[in-house]
Amino acid sequence: MEVQVEAAPAWQVPPGCCVSVRVGESLKQRKLDSKVPAKYQFDGLDSWKRAKIGVYQLVGTCTVPLDPSGKTSEEVTLASSDPKQGSIKLRVSAGPTDVKAAEVSKQQRVDDTEAAYGYLSHHKVEQRLGDAVRALLRMKPEDPFDFLCRQLKADSPLQQASATKTQVLPPQAGKNDFKQSAKILPQGVVPVKVPSAAAAAAAAVPKVGRAPQVAPEPPVLSGDRYQPVGSFQLEGLRGVCGADERLEVERVLSKALLELEGDFMGEYFPLPASTSWAGRPGSLQPAEISQLMSKGILFKAAQPNGRGVFVAESEELALWINESAHLQLLVKPGKLQDSVAGLIDRLTSALDGLLSQDGYALLQQPLPLRPQAALQLQGLSGFSSLDGRLQAERVLSKALLDLEGDFAGEYFPAPGSTSWGGRPGGLLAEEAKDLTSKGLLFDAAEPKGRGVFVADSKELALWINEAAHVQLLVKPGTSQHEVSSLVDRLTTALDGALCHDGYSLLQLPPILQPQAAFQLQGLRPSTCMSNAEAQEAERVLSRAFAELEGDLEGEYFPLPGSSSCPLRPGGASPEESDCLLQKGLLFSAPEPAGRGIFVSRDQELAVWINEARAHIQVLLKPSLSLDEVGKQVERLVQALHGSVQESGYALIA
Repeated sequence: MEVQVEAAPAWQVPPGCCVSVRVGESLKQRKLDSKVPAKYQFDGLDSWKRAKIGVYQLVGTCTVPLDPSGKTSEEVTLASSDPKQGSIKLRVSAGPTDVKAAEVSKQQRVDDTEAAYGYLSHHKVEQRLGDAVRALLRMKPEDPFDFLCRQLKADSPLQQASATKTQVLPPQAGKNDFKQSAKILPQGVVPVKVPSAAAAAAAAVPKVGRAPQVAPEPPVLSGDRYQPVGSFQLEGLRGVCGADERLEVERVLSKALLELEGDFMGEYFPLPASTSWAGRPGSLQPAEISQLMSKGILFKAAQPNGRGVFVAESEELALWINESAHLQLLVKPGKLQDSVAGLIDRLTSALDGLLSQDGYALLQQPLPLRPQAALQLQGLSGFSSLDGRLQAERVLSKALLDLEGDFAGEYFPAPGSTSWGGRPGGLLAEEAKDLTSKGLLFDAAEPKGRGVFVADSKELALWINEAAHVQLLVKPGTSQHEVSSLVDRLTTALDGALCHDGYSLLQLPPILQPQAAFQLQGLRPSTCMSNAEAQEAERVLSRAFAELEGDLEGEYFPLPGSSSCPLRPGGASPEESDCLLQKGLLFSAPEPAGRGIFVSRDQELAVWINEARAHIQVLLKPSLSLDEVGKQVERLVQALHGSVQESGYALIA
């Protein structure tokens, strides 16, 4: 790859300037001329890299003779270009390197091998050959060599393969040929395994080509996922609510982060659709979005401008800008608490010097509270209706405001809500900013009947009518035993007040959270796939889920309004949708066809199919340890592998 650097027409280059370009460990430097651009050649780049550019002014220069036959050492004087600097004195030593001929030959072979791999990687030869062979195995054309030639000449092998074969047809609505014996219900009734007839019906949906006889082995899972370990604010700026403040935070922090070196060196990615960062005035590439989603570090925001993700080249850490704090540090598992503390110290030390140039300093804050438990008002059915939400808000806000001790606090209705008598005008702008900066304000298309209760101690909060009547939020890292104890104390304190209105609190199963993501190799990422590809993914995966056994058995629910699953031509029923919504499992999509949710019989595992981030997202209890998450995910993937392989695909992490 060639990199060219030249002075912009509006800038006059000072005399004696040099410009350097650093890509990874390779650093190259040239004199900067206002008329002639500086060109650099970097070979072997096989992925996105960040080039660090520096401009330096020449201070002094001299010439030193080098004798390859013997060692030399002398003190030299450089003539300074700055009269105030005076002369510059250096000691320069040189001598022959004692390298054996065999070592030279070995190093040459290593260099030749690296150059060969660099050439193959640069032209994506291995990737294109692999894509072409996989397409060949699926299509089984009469003339395989002609097919391979056409694939390799095409701009995109996978897209060309799709064009040369019959497109995926939307599945026709079919009659449900089995009697469903159970639904997901909140009162302890659990779903049953889909009978074998379901697998047969799912398999009857049109496929793309035939299944190959040989498929890759299932992926080896590490169970890694990023975890937030630190939260920071820029001193002198408030929250993340105001657009102007977010833009200033992004400008200052992105500039400082891109100056970091060593294991902190990395790249900044603004959120998709953001146009606020000068380094990326357009949106991210689909491949970048897919990669960030697969790592679970791309967050959502209604207003993307001023928000983004910084990822270290080592991928050991990432930083969120303006998610629920100005800066949040995320690390991969395996770092002990003391090493995390050391990491935070090193990061803040490295950033403080850079931020001080813009007049800011970094202040560490407590991590935002996270949902850990859900409760339902027994006697009220869900919260999808406005009347149900208003009744729940009235009863719960009244009971919460009567609490005392460490549960005493204040109730804030959602912004734009006029339903609560205690705040007929809704939230003040300053209150909304403060709650947003703490990550306590959730988005809701219909704010009436929704809000957040915050304890005076700021150690806990309660969401009212977000994904359940009540959700308890506590500090990250709180043990499951502590959460259970808090829930017991809270329900005991509230039940006395609620019983006057004829209600009581019932704890729901833990809200499952995304823990791992996978793609179907051979289909485009979910961020850019067509409806036909989404339905093909649903066909393959729903069939595989229907064949699960033991504690992985469960039921697949297409999104409401979906007509792509022959077993559920209308998608999930209103009752099922309401129950999935209460459990925080129902996601929304502009096009419901080809998308749905699989829920295990014991309701301790769920899988989103074609949500927005991946073909498969595995949801598990947030209380599980990293090792437990890794083992559970690996069990699921191993169980799905055979059926997915028979359909001609493979799961990749």
